[in-house]
Amino acid sequence: MTAPGGGLARRLASNTLHAASGRVAGLLLWLLLTPPLYHALGAEGFAVWSLFYALTGYLTALDFGLSGATLRHVAAARARHDERAAGAFATVSMLGYAALGLVWMALVPVLRGPVLDFLRVQGSVRGAADYAFFMGAVVFMLTGFGMTMVATLQAHERFDLANVVTLTATLVQGAGLAACLMLGLGLQGVVTSTAAGWVVAVAVGVVALRVGAPAFRWGSPAAAASKLGESVRFGAPLQLANVLAVAHQQLDKVLLARFVALGAVAPYELGLRMANSAATFPQMLMMALVPAAAAFHAGGDSAKLAELHERSNRYVLFAAAIVTAAVLAAAPRLLCAWLGHADEAAALALRGLMLAACAGLAAGMASVTARGIGRTDLEAEFSAVAFVTHLGLGLWLVPAMAAGRADRRARGQRARRGVVPRPAVGRARLAGRAHRRGAARRARARARRGRRRRARARFGAARERRRERVGRDAGRRRRRGARLRRARRDVALRGMGRAAPPGRRAFGVTKTGETRDMLVLRDRNVFVTGAAGFVGPHLARALVERGVAQVHGYGLGGPVSAPEIARWTEGGLSDDAALRAAIAEAKPAAIVHLAGQSSAARSFEAPEETFRANVAGTWSLLEAVREAAPDARVLVIGTSEVYGPCAPGTRLDEDAPFRPVSPYALSKAAADQLAASFGASFGLDVVRARPFGHTGPGQTPRFVIPAWAEQIARVERGELEPVLRVGNLDVTRDLCDVRDIVAGYCALLERGTRGAVYNLCRGSGVKLTEVLAALVAASRVPVKVEVDPARLRPADVPYLVGDPSRAAADCGWSARLPIERTMGDVLEEWRAHR
Repeated sequence: MTAPGGGLARRLASNTLHAASGRVAGLLLWLLLTPPLYHALGAEGFAVWSLFYALTGYLTALDFGLSGATLRHVAAARARHDERAAGAFATVSMLGYAALGLVWMALVPVLRGPVLDFLRVQGSVRGAADYAFFMGAVVFMLTGFGMTMVATLQAHERFDLANVVTLTATLVQGAGLAACLMLGLGLQGVVTSTAAGWVVAVAVGVVALRVGAPAFRWGSPAAAASKLGESVRFGAPLQLANVLAVAHQQLDKVLLARFVALGAVAPYELGLRMANSAATFPQMLMMALVPAAAAFHAGGDSAKLAELHERSNRYVLFAAAIVTAAVLAAAPRLLCAWLGHADEAAALALRGLMLAACAGLAAGMASVTARGIGRTDLEAEFSAVAFVTHLGLGLWLVPAMAAGRADRRARGQRARRGVVPRPAVGRARLAGRAHRRGAARRARARARRGRRRRARARFGAARERRRERVGRDAGRRRRRGARLRRARRDVALRGMGRAAPPGRRAFGVTKTGETRDMLVLRDRNVFVTGAAGFVGPHLARALVERGVAQVHGYGLGGPVSAPEIARWTEGGLSDDAALRAAIAEAKPAAIVHLAGQSSAARSFEAPEETFRANVAGTWSLLEAVREAAPDARVLVIGTSEVYGPCAPGTRLDEDAPFRPVSPYALSKAAADQLAASFGASFGLDVVRARPFGHTGPGQTPRFVIPAWAEQIARVERGELEPVLRVGNLDVTRDLCDVRDIVAGYCALLERGTRGAVYNLCRGSGVKLTEVLAALVAASRVPVKVEVDPARLRPADVPYLVGDPSRAAADCGWSARLPIERTMGDVLEEWRAHR
């Protein structure tokens, strides 16, 4: 080897360029594909994908330092011109990865269930997570084979061919991922494409070794056994260092999934991917130095080794400082440009992870030099210090901050409602550092016990508060009179063929002669709660088509993949301060309340959760509207289930009595009456909608029609046996397309009567047996139908058909899309995109 100032510098620059270019190309490809992957899989699916990468990372770290030992020992053997030893060390690595891969596969059936339960991976993503858990072991073994070939080529100073192997894996994986997204193969397909990429890369690596290292020969098992002890002595500390390094990077994913929510892993993963991309070049510069350091040490040239460490350390720190400063300054804009929308949580994660990466790079050259001279024990000690510090802080801060946020929210609600916190809450908060989750649970239990008492108190105090607001109400009446005078002028303008000014309410007249407030939505903002659900994206699209300036979404579960939602705020309806601030920031002309628990079947399993989401959530929203947007129109979405069963052949109008038969229907009946009470008592512009059954693209399989469509699509793909499992089919429903329903919501916002309630329905019933027959007839394979007792509800409504006459008369709305088109669209969606 030549001196660091001459040929070595050029060689290091060339090796770094090759190593970094392949890594950068791979990262750019993943950065390009991450947004569509995130939108296609959703927050929870993407979180499972992130955890799959964490799992493969942990398994790769449990490789006893095989690839690192290969790079160091093969380079040192070549410096001694001992090609036989070089082949033996490479063979040790290949056989070691094969043995470890088989061990991990054998452990998967034992560990898979407990690990997924610990991470609280449930629901529709559980099956995909099971598959990803198994494939993690397969990908580990294939990755080990590929990385052994890459390390061997790098040790032979053929970084260019090693780069080809790495690029092959990345490009094949990227092409497979893009194909999976287009074909709707879901998480299973994405995981399989990762394994396929390494299969092709291993084949390319075999060819590259023949071309780039013609003197290299794989060692025999006996020769490999003779080098096993030396490899283990080098690899054992490196094994510990690798485990701790991977755990250090992936620890927060596990903590977030365990103590916060599965969806919280997604913004962390987004920040991690961008931070890793930014730190790529400094990392590759360090990796290119390992063969040179090993060669200098093997040749006994300590002076050159010291000079190599000193000069390279300056280069790495200079590059790391520039990259870190740029990312810290532009983190929110980078993520916005990448994802297409802002994500404050991901930007925060990116900044923190970039600072951590810079700190790691500052000590990185010492670790590289230690690895080159065979002192991997020093690298292990450094990794242990970093991980233990991180683990201690993470176990303290992550659950503490999550519980503290819940505790602050509960105390803030009590303070706003005039309830003095009990001293026990303060004591629990102060003494609960080691048991914060238990304190949060106790606080929530006390809140539940006091909810009914506070509700009674608030209803009793409503009249008194209204008296105290006489002055403000008088001002509101004056403003209402001014709007009435302007409206009369607008009526006159329309009579002359002119339109009312934009952004202003106009007045219309119903067929019965009743004067009715009309809202012009064009160029105004609309605030939608629960916008991440099934109906939210359809509603946002319909609103934008009507000229709305901006749609502001609010809800849980992370940003919704709907470009029509201009601004997204993540929060629950129980967070009064966040909800009020979001409404005040949006300055909406109208508010649509979609948030809540929407499954009648689920309500039998979790009635308390249903009432908390539907009744307390509606109360919190209306209180926030009173304070932040008292002049906005509020459309409260109810349900036809409040009516209960009706006689066959009849149609229910809006004056039909309530006869709910499920906790869900009962909670929606209470929310409906609560909305009416707020409108009458506080002068809010409230309009209530009672949509009957509706379905369409985007609905989850928790509901009957998409559940059938999903089963049929999976049967067609050969994933399920040709048996369609159903619940009670002896029911008749008034069924609409979701796109018709959101058109009805827009019509109610624009032309609905203040304080009125409207049925949104087709006006004719269809039996579920007919719907099922249509779907089965559209199936591409024969399907047998069986009744599944687990899908039966404890109570059901056999016949439910509505009368849409009021919506047609006041708003000119009617259902237009035929049910056959809806069924076809739902089935095609499950065939193509799930």
